[in-house]
Amino acid sequence: MQTVAKRETVKTITTHYIDGGFIESHGGEVMDIVRPTDSQVIARVTLGDEVDTRCAIAAAKEVFASFGRSSKEARAKILRRLHEAASARLDDLTAAMVEEYGGVVQFAGPIVQSGVNAFLASEKALRELPLTRSWDKTTVTLEPVGVAGLITAWNANALFICLKLASAVAAGCTVVIKPSELSSLQTRVLIEALHEADLPKGLLNVVTGLGSVVGAELVRNPDVAKISFTGSVGVGEQIMRDGAETMKRVTLELGGKSPTLLLDDAAKVHKDMINGQAVQPRRERAFTTKGIQLAKYLDKGLLRKIFRFRRIASHPQANCIDSSVMKLVELLES
Repeated sequence: MQTVAKRETVKTITTHYIDGGFIESHGGEVMDIVRPTDSQVIARVTLGDEVDTRCAIAAAKEVFASFGRSSKEARAKILRRLHEAASARLDDLTAAMVEEYGGVVQFAGPIVQSGVNAFLASEKALRELPLTRSWDKTTVTLEPVGVAGLITAWNANALFICLKLASAVAAGCTVVIKPSELSSLQTRVLIEALHEADLPKGLLNVVTGLGSVVGAELVRNPDVAKISFTGSVGVGEQIMRDGAETMKRVTLELGGKSPTLLLDDAAKVHKDMINGQAVQPRRERAFTTKGIQLAKYLDKGLLRKIFRFRRIASHPQANCIDSSVMKLVELLES
């Protein structure tokens, strides 16, 4: 894929969020962020390394000593502040997703809003969940496990960060987030917003970098007690194996499931099936016996809007776009 860089429009991101502040990256590798709609370089991000990750883990471990003993009310107040801070940047978050992701506002807006709403949902769950239960002479108390490493996928990065962070805060865990490096602009807008929530230093830490570097350090580091990963099956298998060495609790949300089969005699195809085929927010893959025949069931104007971001197929993470669907685009453009 050919890319074009315009110096006056390229944003530069050289810091990670560690211990309550934006810290210059120790890692030196630089990666271009490419807008999929026109293949233009819109940002350059400096990727973190193992040193950055260990600093973030150390900050999270230190504050966990106090935050892990916090009350329900204290955590609830933090969740409300997180919601207020993220809500204040809702339009900016949506715009960043549209630019970096290649979608449209009607699609990106509800995804971002769902993420922001997660903080209130977690507050409600926290208030309703009893942390101590007793049976006869037995008492069971639910306690936070410790530092949580949260690894997100590229296709709804802000949503994943909010969902995972909200759950961790409600549980009393401190976090180190490894967001998708392909979504660095969205991550920066969101973290700038959450910085205004007046969090305890070290509660939230974010290191942008490669999964094989930052993610791997989170998985193998003995000071990380929990891993929450959203991504591919192959990487999930590796996390499960490597995390076992330090007896980590591991939660995996893996792609490649929830297929939709569209046969030749299908009378109608809903637009969500096509949209889900491209970006996986709903159905994760649609399989067609003769995909090109779908054209006769679909409004071509709708398809042009849905596939306006079709250049995302050149994106390194775009293996979710099936060749039969790309044939539809070629048909419409011919």
